[in-house]
Amino acid sequence: MKCGKCGTTVPSEAAFCPSCANPLPQDEDQHLEAPQVSGPSSWKVLAILVVVFLLLGLLAAYLYWGGESNPSGNGGNSATLVITLVYPWNMNSSSCPYVLYLNGEYESNGSIPGGESVTITRSYTLNESALSVLVHVELPGRIGQPQDESVILSRGETEQLTIVLPII
Repeated sequence: MKCGKCGTTVPSEAAFCPSCANPLPQDEDQHLEAPQVSGPSSWKVLAILVVVFLLLGLLAAYLYWGGESNPSGNGGNSATLVITLVYPWNMNSSSCPYVLYLNGEYESNGSIPGGESVTITRSYTLNESALSVLVHVELPGRIGQPQDESVILSRGETEQLTIVLPII
């Protein structure tokens, strides 16, 4: 048997440890070895480290692709185009009808009262670093050429375009 205090092997009939004088129990069923104190097992430490690194990776991805610098939440690949159509004529309550196309696709139509403007906002998700947008405004029922403007949008930016419609 071993001494529970110093670990010395002692005869089973001894009442005291010969090395440290620690009293020994006389019951043979009682274990005298000191309990083993161990730290956390290595698999627990490994699991905790894996979870911490995964959380740090997710945080880094969120900050890089979807953080506060991009409130639209689409990963920093967005751009916004703000178009203001102005009809400066303010005589006899005239108004100017318009039809707006962006890159050849119908966007909106309406009528602008004289001396006022209309603002149209469109957000784009960019797969590339930049996108060219052709803005085409037709004036139905009016004599005059359509208005065409080209705008290049970059990721994370807002471009503003003002088009003054002709007075006819």
